[in-house]
Amino acid sequence: RDTAARLLYQRQDRTAVPAIRRLAGASQLPIGRATALHSLNGLQALDEKSVLAALNDPSPEVRVQALRLAESLVPRSTAIQSQLPRLARDPDLTVRYQAAFSLGTINSPAVADALAGLAVRDGADSWMRMAILSSLGKGAAAVFQRLAAKSDYRKTAAGQTLLTTLARQIGTGGRESEMGVVLKTLDSLGGEKTLRQKLIQALVEKQKGAARTRILAAASGDASATLQGIITDATRRAVDERAGIDRRVEAIRSLQLASFEQVRPLIAGLLQPTQPPPVQLAALETTSEFSEAAVAGLLLKSWPSLGPNLRARAAETLLSRSVWLKSFLDAVERGDVQSFEVDPARVQLLRQHSDPVIAARVAELFTERRASRDAVVKQYQSALRLAGQSEHGKEVFREHCSTCHRLEGVGNEVGAELKGIRQRGPASVLLNILDPNREVKPEYLAYA
Repeated sequence: RDTAARLLYQRQDRTAVPAIRRLAGASQLPIGRATALHSLNGLQALDEKSVLAALNDPSPEVRVQALRLAESLVPRSTAIQSQLPRLARDPDLTVRYQAAFSLGTINSPAVADALAGLAVRDGADSWMRMAILSSLGKGAAAVFQRLAAKSDYRKTAAGQTLLTTLARQIGTGGRESEMGVVLKTLDSLGGEKTLRQKLIQALVEKQKGAARTRILAAASGDASATLQGIITDATRRAVDERAGIDRRVEAIRSLQLASFEQVRPLIAGLLQPTQPPPVQLAALETTSEFSEAAVAGLLLKSWPSLGPNLRARAAETLLSRSVWLKSFLDAVERGDVQSFEVDPARVQLLRQHSDPVIAARVAELFTERRASRDAVVKQYQSALRLAGQSEHGKEVFREHCSTCHRLEGVGNEVGAELKGIRQRGPASVLLNILDPNREVKPEYLAYA
């Protein structure tokens, strides 16, 4: 097996790819399935479907390898992005350990929940704590906030160790929005004097001058005045076009220190299409840090003005909390959100929701249209047995498809690239013609 894998890699024999894909899903031995996955990766033929299947493999060893390989596909696969947080709750410790590393490759509200859950469940292990911290180049404050809210966790030695390390990491980063989260937590610790002192010391360890003095003053007294000052400054800077994108983004992140009602109108304006994309994204990420039910209303009201990538992120946010999920499903039922705008992998997870009412509703909302299109596709299967007429096909393409697609120098490059369409075979071409929204990449959702 090892020799065969080595030779395939050395020779870069891509004619073997179909057979290797079959092995990745059907080999009787876990090591055979895992080796097949790595062989696909070595041949630059690793695909989303194979990885998604391996993430659900019955063998924990295969799931671990699938997590490692999935990292390279994360930037272009929302389906894989939605699957990774689930593996942080895997029954096998080695899978959870790998998930702690792999979660650092995605940017989603679900990551903070997943990493905080790992810390509570397995954080007594120093290796797990290291893995969690490795994934927190961004998002340390969100995990800190979730863990600090758990009084039982704060009392454990592992909990205090990780919270102190996170405070030190946040202080070293020097982002005002994140340091504000720690200061806000200090006010809620009450009589936990020892932990409070540890957090203060860790937060200011790398601070100097006026910044250190201000943090110590807030920590030693009432931090609310300092926090209000941060919020006031952030509110002004968030809308100041002369401040520069980076300063505006940092200011928008600081808005999470305020109450949702206090900043709701401001965030609504920052989500508008007239704002630069980084500003819109920062506003969306900040919104996901609130927990109020009204967040769903704000995002759904802004939905028509969001671009494709922001809609995908907004959907992930709305599906991340039960309090928002019902509102999102209501919007799908009304047609305010199209069913094809929700990633199929996310739909599959929702079908398995712990609440049977939600699972049944998802099944109803996301199968009605599919069933009708499946019937149409079935009706036209006999067309696959007919002889093709290329000249007629070119005329049809020019008349009906060229508005959005370009092929052989004809048409407009608005929709997806079609150069490789011949390699997919007639059945796949027919399916995409009759049900074009079955598989739509996120960047083309606005045109679907």
